[in-house]
Amino acid sequence: MADNIQVTAGSGTTIRADDIDGKLYQCIKLALGPDGTLTTLLDAGEKTKAYSVPVVLASDQELVRSTEDITSVASAARTTNSNSDDVDVSKYKEGVFFLNVTAITGATLDVIVKSKDPLSGSYVEIGRFTQVIAAGAQVLIIEKGLGEYLQVAWELSAAPASATFSVGMHFKS
Repeated sequence: MADNIQVTAGSGTTIRADDIDGKLYQCIKLALGPDGTLTTLLDAGEKTKAYSVPVVLASDQELVRSTEDITSVASAARTTNSNSDDVDVSKYKEGVFFLNVTAITGATLDVIVKSKDPLSGSYVEIGRFTQVIAAGAQVLIIEKGLGEYLQVAWELSAAPASATFSVGMHFKS
């Protein structure tokens, strides 16, 4: 019982408390460490692993997933081949891509999802929508291998040609 403290009201041992609506609640400071030692946790909001309370999910608890929706290519008429800006997808495992073509004239349209090679900086195809010859919508699902950065590229087969389209993305961790 060496680790315990006996408290007798009015006998001189002071325990910190907070008065909330006329009731006293004991204040407790969380700490980590093996028996005989302790490391106190930092103030609320600390996010480093070393100073966080370890949590174990129940065996029947689903993992916490995060999602994000991104417009990679805003709807606009395009007449040349090009690509989107890089999109950071490093925290996601899978992506759902939405192609919406509202107009196309004089060509076919290819829309390609590419992942950036971290060493060379070049882009590698990881998915491709079905070639577009008319207005419509398509969905492309990529369940693994997103990489750290993605880019959407588009290619019109002939000039003069025009395609009005957008590409939206939904990512899941």
